[in-house]
Amino acid sequence: MCSSTTSPANITAEAFGKLLARYPSVIAAVSEAKGAKPGQKTLAELDTFRYTKAPATYSSTDGGAMTKSDVVKLVEWKLRHGKFRPTLMKLVESNSESAVEATVEEAVAKYRSTVAEIKGGVKLSGHVEAALAAVKVLSTMRGIGPATASLLAAVHFPKECIFFSDEAYAWLAGGSSHSPPSKYNIKEYEDVARGMVQLLRRLPDEYGAQDVEQVAYVLMYDKTAPLAGKSKEAAKEPAPAKALKKETAPPAKLTAAKQSQESKKRKVPPTEAAVSSSDSVRRSSRHKSS
Repeated sequence: MCSSTTSPANITAEAFGKLLARYPSVIAAVSEAKGAKPGQKTLAELDTFRYTKAPATYSSTDGGAMTKSDVVKLVEWKLRHGKFRPTLMKLVESNSESAVEATVEEAVAKYRSTVAEIKGGVKLSGHVEAALAAVKVLSTMRGIGPATASLLAAVHFPKECIFFSDEAYAWLAGGSSHSPPSKYNIKEYEDVARGMVQLLRRLPDEYGAQDVEQVAYVLMYDKTAPLAGKSKEAAKEPAPAKALKKETAPPAKLTAAKQSQESKKRKVPPTEAAVSSSDSVRRSSRHKSS
């Protein structure tokens, strides 16, 4: 069950800030556990691009059109940060440079015009509708579904637009069981976006969508956090725990040798002691049950 103190409806600004401050150490641990192949950027390096360099470049109105190479880099971050999907990168790379730039520009313009049309007086009014509109435009590119599309939009609007991550969905829209998305469709993304808006309306203006993403990640992957390991996805065991988990099963040769010694202790005939280890286990079971 979700801790009442960390639920999106009840978390305080103080608790939110403390969890946010733990993100750098959590992502560093995940990055170290996952490692990197020769010539490949680490997750920590990609994370700096995702949360610092890319927003600084593209969130301003004069940031220029997003390049295909930066889209590819963001997709690489997404695959290393969450679930790895082997076919996604090839599909994304199949888009032409001109198509990427034109589509992203159209989506950003759609986002801004949607917010301007709604002109609400409440904090973040119109930003859910704007995010959905931008995601629909971005999803016309090959390999770009709602999750990846939301990532591209989030880089351009880091305070108002949230990335559709498994962790954000589990915390904001996954219910008491903190379930991850099941369909990764536009409706599930809408649930995440609306949950984020409701949360941020209770928090000081200094916090934004990007911060919500990071707090959700800490809650799911920091073992000291109340929700760590409680989502169906996190229940499979966070990356750091997998990397640090010691092998407990004895080597096959040692197992066979031990079984042979046990057979000798029970004075099992030589022909029976020489059979395969699996057969020895079955015979041993019959001796015990008889």
